[in-house]
Amino acid sequence: MAGIPHDHYEPKTGVEKWLHERLPVVSILYDTLMIPTPKNLNWMWIWGIVLAFCLALQLATGIVLAMHYT
Repeated sequence: MAGIPHDHYEPKTGVEKWLHERLPVVSILYDTLMIPTPKNLNWMWIWGIVLAFCLALQLATGIVLAMHYT
């Protein structure tokens, strides 16, 4: 994403460079996990977001199942 300043993954060993050329999974994970977060983001916010996602997922799948079985 443009506009988010953070360091990018640089492979150091030959094996890492070889793997990065063929399958850049490590760099994608590194770039995703190293995005800066606000200082007031604590575990209560994180668990709240996770619970909200689970609730939305259950609502969506419940609606789909209700439409399927009725």
